[in-house]
Amino acid sequence: MRGASRIGQNTAFMGAGTLLVSLFLIVQMKIFTVALSPQDYGLLLALRALSGLVTAAAVIGLPQVAMRFLPQLEVRRERGPLLRFSGALLGLMVLSTAAVMLLAWLARPMLMAKFNLDIVGDEFFVLTLSLAASLGLYELAMSLLQGIRRMGWVALSQVLFQGALSIHFFFIRDELTPGLALWLYTIYTLVPGIGLLIIFPFLLPSAGKAAQPLRFDRKEFFSYWRMGLLLRWMVLASLDLDRYVLSFFAGMEMISFFNIPARMMGVSRRFLQASITALQTEVSRLHEERRDHDLPARLALFMRGQVSLSFWMAGALFLAAKPLILMVSTPDYLAGLPLFALLLWTLPLSSLSSPIEGVFRGLDGLSRVLVGNILWTLGYFGSLPFLVPKLGLMGLGLAQVGAMTLQAGWMIASGRRRGLLENPAALSVSMAWGAAPVALAITLAMLLPGGETLAPSTLGVVLGLATLALGVLWIVRGQHLFTSDEKIWLLGRVGKMGLRRAMARILRVEVSA
Repeated sequence: MRGASRIGQNTAFMGAGTLLVSLFLIVQMKIFTVALSPQDYGLLLALRALSGLVTAAAVIGLPQVAMRFLPQLEVRRERGPLLRFSGALLGLMVLSTAAVMLLAWLARPMLMAKFNLDIVGDEFFVLTLSLAASLGLYELAMSLLQGIRRMGWVALSQVLFQGALSIHFFFIRDELTPGLALWLYTIYTLVPGIGLLIIFPFLLPSAGKAAQPLRFDRKEFFSYWRMGLLLRWMVLASLDLDRYVLSFFAGMEMISFFNIPARMMGVSRRFLQASITALQTEVSRLHEERRDHDLPARLALFMRGQVSLSFWMAGALFLAAKPLILMVSTPDYLAGLPLFALLLWTLPLSSLSSPIEGVFRGLDGLSRVLVGNILWTLGYFGSLPFLVPKLGLMGLGLAQVGAMTLQAGWMIASGRRRGLLENPAALSVSMAWGAAPVALAITLAMLLPGGETLAPSTLGVVLGLATLALGVLWIVRGQHLFTSDEKIWLLGRVGKMGLRRAMARILRVEVSA
């Protein structure tokens, strides 16, 4: 039994899809900041975050279960168990969603306690619950297709959904309100979720018979599910929950000013996460094929690539921070420029831990991932009440950087204890090489006159980005980041021969036909 690797094409699909989705999210931010006042935009952000909170309760960790165990059934070509398992997950989530919706309705006075109920009435809460139910269905549908390693369909659904939604927002921008935006989010989430569920059975492999026993039993399944449920709640904290929490002790205007740099960091992390999503399902496949010994080398490769890419993205975002903020919002939101610069450090910190998390999620290491997320949550939300009243927006940034440092330290220590990080010193040297072009580009850009403390001049932006691009090419073409064997392995994951040859010329390696 040995299944074909889809990590290359899945990474390409998810990466391309994420890039397009990111552009649509930027368009939506621009529309909201122009069409809505900071107070109304903050209200919309808080209610969307509340819908995410309800969704986390409704899905009860089932999407993570699908991502973990479906690849092992898929590689064995067990079509019948795949259909029954997926149907059971869907049925269980429908029952859970109904129960959570009822409980949320009964608890609405507490959940909406800090909102002005004369303005935000029950109709807003109904829209929030409707969005939560749609998000839960879409999340499970995506995880089912990701579990059978058909991520091209997931990427396509996200692009179509966000693209159509952005166009709709644009044409009704003059009539846009928080309530109307919530309603459209609900519709445009529900439709692709149903669509993915319809095509799911047609993408399953034809029936086959595995030669070896399955590498998980009921005890492992329920143990993973229990940990996955807890982890889903912790992961929620790293998304939009802080917009809802801030509504309890900060004004809606601060939520809006915080959201612009925070959302851009979220878009960047989402792009970086594309390869990790593909890595997780491949780890489960390797585990089912009894090839766990390959994991340390794969992890080292992904960590070097992820951290270097995150440094390059952070450098480019720093150089272009001012025009980017003006592109996605209005000049009022330049107040968040110092926060933007501080939050850029969260990209490499996140990329230190996310590949290790991907491996643990693909195996049975959710307890380690859970502890890392608990540390993040305690560090972030525990410090917000102290830092925000004293430092305002910068307090939010310091809280995030501190929390991610705790999480990254824990995940690195966990990876070493599990034997996944075999040569941390060599790994650190390679990642330092990856950061070198960023340091050079920012230094040269800031030396030119005409810039500000955190924003180079227009000429500095151009010079810095050009220097960064040339530096990245030098690092990638040399042996500083990847060895020749690693480059050949990476190129082997590229399906198109023409593209593989073009990339081989860039990387300066020979590939076979």
